[in-house]
Amino acid sequence: MSVVKALGAGLVTALVVAAVAAPAAAAPKPPPPRIALTDLGKVSGHEARGIDVNSRGDVIGMNTIDYDPVQVQQAFRIRGGRTELIGGAAEYVLPVDLNSRGQAVLTTTTPGGSGREVQFWGLDGSRTRINPAGTSAGDAAALNDSGTVAFTYSAPGGEPDTLALWRGGRILHSHQFPGGRLLGLELTNAGLVTGYVVTGPRFQVFQWDGGPVRYIGDGENYRFRDVGRNGELVGSDAALRPQHTVRGRVRQLPMPTGLSTGQARDIDNHGRIVGWADAPDGTWRALLWSGGQVRELGTLGGRSARAWFITDSGLIFGESEDAAGIRRPVVWWRGAITALPLPADSRPDQPLIGLTAAADIAGGGRVLADRSFTGGTTPVVWTVSGRR
Repeated sequence: MSVVKALGAGLVTALVVAAVAAPAAAAPKPPPPRIALTDLGKVSGHEARGIDVNSRGDVIGMNTIDYDPVQVQQAFRIRGGRTELIGGAAEYVLPVDLNSRGQAVLTTTTPGGSGREVQFWGLDGSRTRINPAGTSAGDAAALNDSGTVAFTYSAPGGEPDTLALWRGGRILHSHQFPGGRLLGLELTNAGLVTGYVVTGPRFQVFQWDGGPVRYIGDGENYRFRDVGRNGELVGSDAALRPQHTVRGRVRQLPMPTGLSTGQARDIDNHGRIVGWADAPDGTWRALLWSGGQVRELGTLGGRSARAWFITDSGLIFGESEDAAGIRRPVVWWRGAITALPLPADSRPDQPLIGLTAAADIAGGGRVLADRSFTGGTTPVVWTVSGRR
């Protein structure tokens, strides 16, 4: 939603007296969005960190638990108010991606095991290995709303060089990148995979939907950060200049006067992009690109701000320093910035660790972050609505 459209059609009445127009009344300040905070707590152990959230409010993440004399990690999924825990001393489990239905994809490793697995975590709690027997899974995996998984695997001892699409108990398509290593997968609901292939010193972005592989730009000079519904990419080049790629064509995004480097981090389904610029004094300026124009979003009164996510309703989630220089989670809505509330026991000097994921909801969005308190870290979710 553009800034002009977001401001609404507020009425300005002009009274004409003796052919002289009276000053126009100031447009009313838009009301702040409605915000609900959910503190997920320590889940069951020492501390917890969130990885992904969906539109339903389901969350996946990692939980640290104590197995005397060591601490180990286990995965959690919170769905419908119920917490599921898997992994522990006998199995290391990393939740990787979550879809809108609450299904998840995992990578697992057992001490002394024969290799890593990619697993599909169903709604009934079942876990299904999806990489072929005798292979070892890579780190990269992604999941879409149909339950399709994009993942990488290799022969034992080799680099993960085979990319596959899996759904419903079988591999649909696969493609080998001889001598390459595959990283950073994203998967759209249309079945388009975007990722990186590393071959020797070469580092290149590719897209694949089960047919021929398409390479994008100069791999040594391009890093994508988000993939839009239609396969659009946003990111930056090696010189940290924000970029936008549509149908394989890479273009530089405009920057505010005097600023040239930064990051484009997220794109919504209307083509609006958010990110930030790197200022010469070492601070950041939160940015919105829309309709071929760029606009600075402002701060809470401090020097720096970064925008991480944008929803289809126009909510922008990020972080900003306040007047005291404390980094806080924020939402920008209709041109105004609002601090997102944190639990009362959050560390006053460093309450926010980082924003990790966001999801659209009707008229708003959800955002997942990790916050710090005296005893460690816990994930929190804000549900934000622009509707009054």
